[in-house]
This record gives sequence, structure tokens and C-alpha cells, in this order.
Amino acid sequence: MANLKNYHTPLFVISIAIISFQLCLVQLLSYVQWHHFAFMIISIAMLGFGAAGTVLSIFSRFFLANSQWSLFIFSALCALLLCMAIPLSQLPVFRFDSFLIFSDFNHILRFTGTCFIFFLPFFFGALVIGLIFYVQAEHVGVIYFANLAGSAAGGMIIPVLMWWVAPESLPYLVAILPLIAAFFLIPDHSGSYARMVMFITAITVVVSFVFKPELKMSEYKDLAKAKLLPGAQLHHERFSPYGMFHILQSPVMRHGHGVGLHFEGEIPVQPMYFINGNWIGAQLTQPDSGVHLLDFAPIAFPFQVGGIHSALMLQGNTFTEADYASYKGTAHIVATEPNPQIRDLYIENCEKKSVSTQVEIMPIEPRTYLEAYDRQFDLVSLPSLGSFGGNAGIHALEEDYLYTLEGFQSIWSHLTRDGWMKITVWNDYPPQYALRLALMLRQFMEMETEDVVNQHLLILKSWGSYTFFIHKSRLTNDIRQTFEDFCTAKGFEVFKYDPDVNIDYATIGEQTDQGVFDQFLNAALFHDPWLIMQAYAFRMEPPTDNSPFIHQFLKKASLQKLRNTYSTTSVPYFGLGYLMVWITIGVVVALALAFIVLPILIRKQQLRNDKTWIILYFGSIGLGYLFIEINLIQQCILYFGNPVYAVAATISTILLFSGLGSFVSEKWEGAWSKLPWIIIGVVFLAIINGLMFNGFTLSTVNYGLAIKLLLFVLMIGPIAFLMGFPFPLAISYLSKKHQQAIPWAWGVNGYFSVISSPLAIILAVEWGYQVLWLLAAALYVLPLIARFSIQK
Repeated sequence: MANLKNYHTPLFVISIAIISFQLCLVQLLSYVQWHHFAFMIISIAMLGFGAAGTVLSIFSRFFLANSQWSLFIFSALCALLLCMAIPLSQLPVFRFDSFLIFSDFNHILRFTGTCFIFFLPFFFGALVIGLIFYVQAEHVGVIYFANLAGSAAGGMIIPVLMWWVAPESLPYLVAILPLIAAFFLIPDHSGSYARMVMFITAITVVVSFVFKPELKMSEYKDLAKAKLLPGAQLHHERFSPYGMFHILQSPVMRHGHGVGLHFEGEIPVQPMYFINGNWIGAQLTQPDSGVHLLDFAPIAFPFQVGGIHSALMLQGNTFTEADYASYKGTAHIVATEPNPQIRDLYIENCEKKSVSTQVEIMPIEPRTYLEAYDRQFDLVSLPSLGSFGGNAGIHALEEDYLYTLEGFQSIWSHLTRDGWMKITVWNDYPPQYALRLALMLRQFMEMETEDVVNQHLLILKSWGSYTFFIHKSRLTNDIRQTFEDFCTAKGFEVFKYDPDVNIDYATIGEQTDQGVFDQFLNAALFHDPWLIMQAYAFRMEPPTDNSPFIHQFLKKASLQKLRNTYSTTSVPYFGLGYLMVWITIGVVVALALAFIVLPILIRKQQLRNDKTWIILYFGSIGLGYLFIEINLIQQCILYFGNPVYAVAATISTILLFSGLGSFVSEKWEGAWSKLPWIIIGVVFLAIINGLMFNGFTLSTVNYGLAIKLLLFVLMIGPIAFLMGFPFPLAISYLSKKHQQAIPWAWGVNGYFSVISSPLAIILAVEWGYQVLWLLAAALYVLPLIARFSIQK
């Protein structure tokens, strides 16, 4: 058997591979599917760890007796399956479309097959990690440190590589890592057999890379449909951690930018921008002379009123509105755009046309800019809500800190005395976005002013959308007349207020004509908002920073009503993304229970005395650990102003400091006896973070990235450090008292981690991040109970 030092490097390397493959799959699924499904990828990975623990538990004697060859073969198989996962998942028999899962049973089978393909490399990689834990249990603190340090390194390395390596090539690069691990794990006196395995594995990785298949996205995604248009040509393709960026142009594909019906000119052919196959906008150039297309769009109204000397465009995308503000003579223009691909392209286009742009581009998320800067603007334009034709609830799990009550309060503070706030909402059926926005504005205005909402709000109706204009000061009669004249001249309709509208709340949402929808909107603005929130079949509560899910409308209590009104097959498309989480948790709970119970049934004699405390102890830290990790990832998007930085900073900080805690746990004699104090420390810090973390991030969000990283480490490092103690201390205890239970205990930890990912998402959506922090604190109390039960 190899000595302790020989296990550090392969364990470190294969840990990098496992976390890297997870990030690769998240990136690939964002492109080929409608969502990144990160919760599902984490669950599949953790299921691999749990299954590995079950297998090691059942066949522990065999693997212990043949540990050198087992570790070597498992590493080689992990490399083989990593390089084969993407080609296999792209075969027609496995390639699924999440949009069709609820309407075509074949796609359910394909989805299941794809999950199994992704599961296999995690399973064999986990077998390597679990077996090393088993054979070196007396040094588990140092071993666990190598494991977590490798995972932390993977969390930092892959986001960097995503700038330089195409998403479809990254998995093959990652497959080299288990091959390196296998090299370090070549058994003693293995002869030519090990060299043959290494050679075959290496050849397979290379051949798979050379003949890698083209990634095929859902045929229903915007880019896939646009490619089918006559004369469609791709002009631009780039990749980064932000996704695949494409520019496509076709002579028959045009975008009107919401112009009114009285526009008599020709809509020009424009390059269309796509991120991960989803349309984000069209590049509209300024006319050399004549009428600007946007003079007939809703954005023109504030400029017709006049006094727009400064403008803030939140989420620049194609910078069309920013350019229009420049065209109208606005002196100071700021646009936020976190994606450097889009920023760089805009600057390149300006340089090619020898145009000096007046737009100041801020490379951060919109809400982060609002919290970090205190400038005031005459116009703040928000990104549109919803999409043309609806989006089937695919985006239900996407957090958006801009469309929260706190976000609106921040925008309000950035408006000058006569400033405007503009929001466009696409019509959807049944009505959801516009109603929720109206209720948000109603509650927000009540928080900021004693005026009635229609004293500050104008609503413009077009054939496919509503545009809300909110004025910082009370609307004057001149402004109202200007608005009516603008709508008449451009071909829009003025939304008519009716505070005395009569609504039958028993049937709200069941009618479909436009007139009834306007009645609902009036009710949202003038009636008791709680009546609509309670009666309507969809979730209408205004989002907050604690639960920033503006796109999530499904209510569990209303599923039967939705089935009766819209049919059973239609219900999933009101919240497809959210239902996918529930399906995932249902499947993983069933599998986890089966795999946890299986070793008990087979080895009930060996586990009969320890199974209760092992499940309680290792299960609770598995749930609590990931609750905290996923919670931090979601909340840090606002803090760092960039989802890539948020994921990298959170994963790397938590895993690295937990690894340091594990390392110290081995060097600290008597640490097992101090476990109660360690757990009390975790519980205390979790409660403190739950109560203070959001306030901490908002109060320091205006600092530079380096300082924010340092502050984040100071805030999260201590709890992550303490979270690194419970697992290795319990494994070390088992190594002295009941070594054969170690694989099963490790598997239990993995299975509960499987459940924690989708469960954390559901809890955050239903109850908010603060509750998730407090639940994590409560879960860490359970190891304390288990610890005392052992003493008894």
C-alpha cells in the first residue's frame, strides 16, 4: 500500500477534476438547454459520492485488500467516462429538451439517460476519494484538506479557462486530470498491465477530443430558430464564463424596438445578439439623417417631455437606448453591462465607425451599480420583463435583485426631482408580469410617498407590451397632456385608470380578453393588494432582496385550480424551471433513501449499533454545509456584481477554509472532545450571517473588488473554518471504533448533500435566504445531539 504522501497529489488532482466537470456541465447545459440546472448537476455529483459510499460499504473488505489496483482502475475509468460523457449525451437516443419533458415521455427517458451518463464519472471519481478516506482514516484531517483544497482550486481554475477554451472542449481537458491521478496511483509491481491501461485511456481521451461532436441546442431556442431563416449568417461567435455569444443577421429578421403603429418608415435589417442561444437584443445604428426609429418607441416619451440631461441604462445589452440618449443630446449617459464580450464589441463598433461614444460603461450588475454609486439621473431605464410570446416559466429560478422592493427604492434615490423610471413588460397569458409589477409599484410608492400611485405613474399600451413610466414628482396636467399627445401621434394607447373597477375575485384570471386584463391591472393599482395576492392562481407577492425571484409565479396551493382552468398539460409551462427542481428532489430523495438503507439491510450486524447517530450526524452536516454554500452563491451575485466572481469566490473560500479546518483538526489533540464548542461556533456564526449578511454586503458593495474579496473572506472564513471540523473528526472517531462504517458514513453525507441542493433552492424561493441561514444553523445542532448520544 502506498504511503500517506503518495495519496495527496492524486486526491488533490481528482478533486479538481470533479468540481471542474460540474462547472463545465453547468456551462454546457446553459447553452444546449434553457437553464444551467446547477442544482441538478450538484445533485448528480453528490449522488455519485453517495453511491460510491454505498458500494465501498458493501464491498469494503475486497476494496481494502486490493486498494492499489482499485484506486488506479477507478481513476482511469473516471478519465474515460469524463471524455465520453458529452459525446454520449449528444447522441439522439440521449439528447433531451427540457422544454418537452412534460409533453413527450421520450424526453423523460432521454433526460434520465443523460443524468446517468453524467453520474458515472462522478461515481468513479468519488470511489477514488472514498477509498483513500477509508485506507487512510487515521489521517483523515490531512486527506480531507487535500480533497477540499483541490475542489477550491477547481473552482478558481475553470472560470479562468472558460475565457480561453471553448465549452465543448473543456470536458476533454478536465479528463486529463484523473489520468494524471491514475499515473500517481500505479500499483507497485504492476508490470505492463498498468502501462497498457494508461495508454488506452490516454488514446481514448485524445480521439474523443479530435472527433468531439457539435453541441446541438434545443430546436426551440431563439438562435436555433433564427439560423433557419433565409440568408441567415453568423457574424460573431465568442465564449466566456458568461456563456456563448453569437451575432446573427438575416435579411428577413428585423426588430421594431416596440415602435408605435404610426411609424411609416422601413424597419432596417439589424444584427441580432444572442447569449447561450437566447435573444437579448438588436444592434440599431443611428441614422445619418431623417427620423430615428426610436422616435416612435416608448423610450422617446421622456425626451419629448424634455429635461433629460443624464440617463442610466441598466443592462446595456446592445446599447441601443444608450445610443438613442446620445442622439437626443443627453450629456451624461451611463450603461451597466457585466458581460465584457458585449462591452468590447460595442467599443470596437464605435472605433470602426470613428464615432466617439458618450456612454460610460460600468462592468457590473445593474443593482450593484445602484448600491455602489450615488449619482442621480433624469432617466433610469430598466431591462424589459418577460419575453415575446411568454417563456414557459423557464427563468423561474433566476434571481434578479433589480426587480425587488429594495431595488426600486435604490432606483428612486438615484432619480432627480423630475426624473423618470421606465419599465417595459411583455404581455403574457395568463397575465403575470404586468400584474406583479403593478402590485410592486403600488407597495413601493406607499413606502416612498403618501401620494396615490396614479399621481406618479403613466402606462403606455402597445400591441405586445405595457410600458410603465414613474415620475419622481407628482405628474402635472402638462405632462399628462404631453403623454396623451405622444401616444396619439406614435400609435400607442393610453391606459385608462379606473379606481372604482368591479372585479369578481372568485374568477380572477379565468377570463382572457384584453378588457378584463385591464380591469385586473386597475384592481392591482387601486384595490386591496392582498385580495389579488390571495385570490389569483399565481404568486403575486412583490419580490424582496431576501427572495428575489421575480420570474417565479407558481403557487402549490393553486395547482388544482390551474389544472381545472388551463388543463393538466398546460400547468408545467407556467413554471417549468421551478417544477424541474421539485422533480429533481423527488427523484434524488427516493434514490438517496434506497442507497442509505441498502447497506443497512446487507450489513445490519455491523451497522446495528451506529446507524442512528451516523445518519443524524453525517446527514445533518451534509445538508447544512450545502445550504450555506448555495445560499452564499445566490447572495453574492449582488455583492460582487458578477455571477462568475460570486461562484468562484464562494466555492473557493468555503472549501479552502474548510480544508484548513480539517487540517487543524488532525493536528489538534483532543479536538473530538471540543466538538460541542466548535458546533456552537458554527451555529452562532450562521445565525449572525443570517441576520447581518445582506446588510453587510449592501454597506460595503461600493468598495473595490480586492477589498470586497478581503471583507468576504473575513466574514465567511471563520464559519467555513469551523465547518471543516465535524466531518474529519467523526471519521477519525470511526477509524478507532468502527472502521467498516466509514464508507457508509461518507455515503450518507453524500446522499444528504444530494438532497440539499434542490431543497435549498425551494426553501430560498418559498421562504427566503434568511430562513435558509437559520435552517442551516438548526441543522448543525443535530451533530451535537448525535455527539452526546454516543457518550450515552
